[in-house]
This record gives sequence, C-alpha cells and structure tokens, in this order.
Amino acid sequence: MADDRRWMYDGWDKSGGKGHSAELRRKTQAFIDHAFSLTTHYRVRCPCNLHNNRKFVTREQLVRDLVDYGFMPGYETWTFHGEKETRVQTEGEADDDSVGVDRMDEMLEALQVEFGLNSENPPTKEVEEFFKLLQDSKEPLHEHTKLLVLAFVTRLIAIKSKYFFSNKCFSGLVQLIRDAFAQPHKLPKEMYQCKRLTKSLDMGYEKIDMCTDNCMVFWDDHTDEKKCLICGKGRYVEVQNEDGEKVTTDIAQKQLCSFPLEPRFKQLFLSKKTCEPMRWTKEGVRAKPGFMAHPADSDAWKALVEFDPEFGRDARNIRFGLATNGFTPFGQSAASYSCWPVFAIPYNLPPSMCMKYEFMFLCLIIPGPKHLGIKLNVMLQPLIKELK
Repeated sequence: MADDRRWMYDGWDKSGGKGHSAELRRKTQAFIDHAFSLTTHYRVRCPCNLHNNRKFVTREQLVRDLVDYGFMPGYETWTFHGEKETRVQTEGEADDDSVGVDRMDEMLEALQVEFGLNSENPPTKEVEEFFKLLQDSKEPLHEHTKLLVLAFVTRLIAIKSKYFFSNKCFSGLVQLIRDAFAQPHKLPKEMYQCKRLTKSLDMGYEKIDMCTDNCMVFWDDHTDEKKCLICGKGRYVEVQNEDGEKVTTDIAQKQLCSFPLEPRFKQLFLSKKTCEPMRWTKEGVRAKPGFMAHPADSDAWKALVEFDPEFGRDARNIRFGLATNGFTPFGQSAASYSCWPVFAIPYNLPPSMCMKYEFMFLCLIIPGPKHLGIKLNVMLQPLIKELK
C-alpha cells in the first residue's frame, strides 16, 4: 500500500499548485471523491500537513489545504477515510484515542445529523449555542496556562454542587480567584456568568404538578385541571389575604421532576468509547460462554427478541431496566421524609460497564413524604409516554 501511494508525497511541490504533478492532482481528486462517498455529511477529516486529521472541513476547504500543505506524513493507509490499519499494535504504543486526535470533531459530525445541519440549511439556535460552547472550550484561562475556561468553570461548579456552596459563596470565591489572577484573564465574574457559559451542556428537566396524595399528575390531557379528579384535593397552595379570605396561588402543592432520557441515551452514541460497547449484547465476546453473566444471556432476553424480531435485530436498540428505592434527603433530621429517585440502567453495555454509576441515568424524582405503594405507576406516566 505504501509503495502504491508515494505519489502523495513525490508529486507535491511546495512552490504551489502549478508545480504539483499531474498524477498527484488526478489521484488527489480521486481521494477527495472517495472520502465524501463514505459520508452523508458535508465535512470530512482533513489529512493535510497542517490539520493532521484533527479538523473536519468542506470539500472546497479540503482541496485548498491539500494543494497548499500536501498530505500529512505517514498517511499511506487512509485509516480515517475508510481503510483499516493492518499493522498490529505493539505493547506500550498509544491507542487511537491518545495520539492527539480531537474526538470533539467526531462528536460534532454525529451531531450534524441530529440537529439537521448541512451545507444547505443555516444552523438552528440550538446548534449556534453548542458551537459557541465549543469555541469557549478552546480558550485558555490566561496566557500562562493550558487550562481552558470551560474546564475550569465546570470543575468549579462541580465543587459547588459537591460541597453545597451557596450562590453568594460561589460568586465570592470566583471574585477572589479573579483578584489573584494576573490580567488579562477570561474567568467569568460571578455565578450567573458561569451558568451562562455552561448553559448548552444542560439537558433540562420538566417539573410536573401532582396530587398531594399521589392520585394523579396534572399533565398531558389533564394539564389545566385545578383539582385532583380522584380525591378532589386542590392542585395549588391556598393562603389567606389581608382580609382573612382564602386565595389560591399559582404555586403547586407538590411536583415531580422528569428528566428526559432521549438526550442522555444519545450521548452514549456520540463517543467511540461508548458507541461500540452499546452493541455488546449482540456483537460482544463472552468471557465464559454458557454462564449467565448479563441479562442478555437469560431466557427472558431471548424471549423478548423472539417476541419482537425487528427490535431485536439491531444491536443499537436500547434495552434498559428501571430501579427505584426510598431515599431520605434530610439525613438524621427529626422530620420523617422520603423521596423516590427513578434510575434507568442501559443493559446494552457489557457487565464491566452497565452497573457503573456514570451509566445510571436519573429519569424521575418523585417527592414524598408518604410511601407511594401501587401509585408509583401513576408517577411513571411521563416516562412511559416518552418511551412510546
């Protein structure tokens, strides 16, 4: 393969396009056609001597870069353009994820389909916000560090969440760090600006009003109801005004929080490290064939595949389990209160991954204080509709 592709380097002339050999021009055009035939997107990785497959570019940009800079050294096998590396990786060599290739571009390519982004359509507001976030993520905090603004701010917010800092405490800490940094730097001034910077990372959640006795949720066809259709209790808090009269506020007496699963599951397919394991149930190798080490080895799993062969045919279709239990958020306080978080656990992943906490997705928080009992099914309505 290497002998056949010496044209990539022998025919290139640093003086410019007119000095390039006819063979180079012809075969470079064939390479570009080949690269774009492998994708439905309008960008591919650029293997020029400047970008080294780290950047996705359009066809026009790819032509200019290959003319101006030539092919990157050692790229006789087009591993990023449809060809497999035949060399066996030796022990101690870095794998593909650690040789400086930016996986963010790979994720963006996948997001183009999700957001409907192509060369014909202008980017949506959602896409613009996401690319603004990516631009911020490439800016260093100041000229004397490699630490990026986005990385610094997200770590600060994680510390705030872990140790229960108030917003004022967080803003005061940020101000102290700003005073300690030499100018110029790009650290936000306060909590509000930090949240704006990371807003595009937020997947959002929905607050849904519910009956105080867990009889129903005021949602879907019952969004406009003012009282529970089962027990008749009011939806909103009632208070007394200055005249001693009862007045109904617009504050719900009880709410559950619903976290959509779809964007969380999609993230599993935006990284090579999780995309391939998500097909393990059908394509993975069992360490001990014949032993049940995963739900995919059970008779129930096989029965489900037989029941719906079309669903079972594609290994990427997600199978997951739901788990919940009572949780006391106030620790050892005298108040007796429990809430019920509901988690979704994707079973597509291999045994070494599927039970790790980073792959357990919170999808509902159902408030207490009483035990739900059989009324748990009522609270699952938003989740069930999303899955349909």
